Amino acid sequence: MTDPTFYVAAQERGSKPPKITGYVPSTFLMRNGRYVVDPVAGASQQFLYSDSSGSNKTPGAIANPNNYVIVPKAYDETAAKRVADTIAAMQRLGTVPALALVAHSFMADGPEDLQRHQRWGIPANSFVPAYISGASDHFGYVTGAAGLPREVAETGGGVRNLFNRLTHPGGNIDTSGKIFLSKINEANLAQGHVAGAAARQKPSAYDDYGYPASPRETARTIGDGNGVLSFLSSLTGVDPDEPPQVAWPPQADAPARYLSSYRVRP
Repeated sequence: MTDPTFYVAAQERGSKPPKITGYVPSTFLMRNGRYVVDPVAGASQQFLYSDSSGSNKTPGAIANPNNYVIVPKAYDETAAKRVADTIAAMQRLGTVPALALVAHSFMADGPEDLQRHQRWGIPANSFVPAYISGASDHFGYVTGAAGLPREVAETGGGVRNLFNRLTHPGGNIDTSGKIFLSKINEANLAQGHVAGAAARQKPSAYDDYGYPASPRETARTIGDGNGVLSFLSSLTGVDPDEPPQVAWPPQADAPARYLSSYRVRP
């Protein structure tokens, strides 16, 4: 299955009204062959665009009807797991070195800051509002996969969120969640931490391959709304050497493709 590519807007930090500085290639977060649904209703339904010029601006309720979590196109779960493994290894040297690495990695403009760092294709001095849920999920996933308790991520994220609110009093930063997190931060961090902790466990043929089971739902197609998105066809690649693919996006619980048609079942 070809992963969808679309674009979201980056904004200049501190600009009022918000000034768009560019459009960042993005995709929907996937784990274990499934798209990850944002636990907060509507939180990931940002405006989506078809290219780096900002063409075909489309409301998220139409472009992302299933409220899938949005991440940079360059995001890679395997790379996230390597970061977690490095943090876990650092814990053998002590708690302080491990926490220092977490702080360095996820601080504002740190290399694992999905909303700001330029490694994700984000313009300088900019942030991407559409990645709020994805950034929180990533933080939770890495700390969970590193074996750190969720409270570590919640405390670190909450302190940073409170600091941002105090230093940007007109920024309308939500601190109504747990330990000064926003409600979106809190829910996505928790969901990511569960997935990261599960990824640490050796998968079994009799469970959902190390991940919690996802609820079944029928997914509508991106752009479902009287053909508003003229770039729909660009989101589904077809390789003539591969079997026909299901309509994109798949059900939220669509299974991963296996190399063999045989799979052990309970």
